[in-house]
Amino acid sequence: MVKRLLAIAFLCCISSIVSAQGGASDTLIQEVLELSGAKQQIAQLTEIMEQQLARQRSSMKSKDFALVDSILYDAYDPDTLYQIVVDYFKESYDEKQCTSLLDWLRTPLSQTLSTLEIQASTPDGQEDMEVYARDLQYKSAAQARIDVVHQLDNAIHATELVLKILTNTFRELMLAITPVLSSEKRVNEGELQLLTEQMRSELEPTIKEATKVSFLFTYRSVSADELRRYIRFYESETGQWFSRVSSEGLIRALTHAIRKAGREIAERFTK
Repeated sequence: MVKRLLAIAFLCCISSIVSAQGGASDTLIQEVLELSGAKQQIAQLTEIMEQQLARQRSSMKSKDFALVDSILYDAYDPDTLYQIVVDYFKESYDEKQCTSLLDWLRTPLSQTLSTLEIQASTPDGQEDMEVYARDLQYKSAAQARIDVVHQLDNAIHATELVLKILTNTFRELMLAITPVLSSEKRVNEGELQLLTEQMRSELEPTIKEATKVSFLFTYRSVSADELRRYIRFYESETGQWFSRVSSEGLIRALTHAIRKAGREIAERFTK
C-alpha cells in the first residue's frame, strides 16, 4: 500500500513538473510571437488575402467570387493559423534558444524593427509598398544600402521562404484539383515535381528582386549600422534557430490553409 501511494505521489510530482514546464514554454512562445510581430502579421493574412482576391472580382462571376471568398476566409482563419504556428514552436521548443531570443526581442532596436515589419504587412502598408515600387523610388537607393539588404535577405532566408510558400501553394492546389480532372489532364507525381521545380526556377529572380524592394521600403528609416546589428543577430545560432522554426511553422500553417481551400474549391466547382 505504501509503495503504491509512493508511486502515485511520484507520478503526481512528475505530471506537475511536466505541466509547469509546459506552462513555462507556452508563456515564452507566446511572448516570442508577440514581440517578434509574428502574431500580428498572421492576424493580417486574411485581410491581405481578401484584398488580393478583391482585385480579381471583375474577372469572376459574382456567385463564383462569393464562393471563393467564403472558402478562403474560412481556410485562412487567423486563429487557426496562429495555433498551428504555436504548436510547431512547442514541438521545436528549446529553452536556451527561446531565452536568448527574448533577450534580443526585448531590445529597443528589435521592437522598432518589429513595428516597421507589422506596419509594412498591413493592407495599407502593402498598398504603400506597391506605390513605392511602381514609382521606382527604390532606384535611388545607394549600392551600399542594396548590399546590406541582400545580406539581410541571406541571413533571414526571406526569398527562400517566399519561394517555398509559392511552390508549396502551387503543389497543394494541383494535388487538390487533379482528382477531378479528366484522365488526360491529370499530372503524376514526377510531372508535378518537374512543374514545381520549373516554377521555382522561373520565380526566383523575380522574388529576389521583390524581397529587395520590400526591405528597402520597410527599413527605409533604419540606419545601415542598425541593419547590420539585425543581420548579426540572424546570423547567430539563436537567429538561425528562430528563422528556421518560424519559417517552418508558417509553411505548415499555410499548407493547412491552402490544402483545405483547394479541396473545397475543387469539390464545390465540380458539382
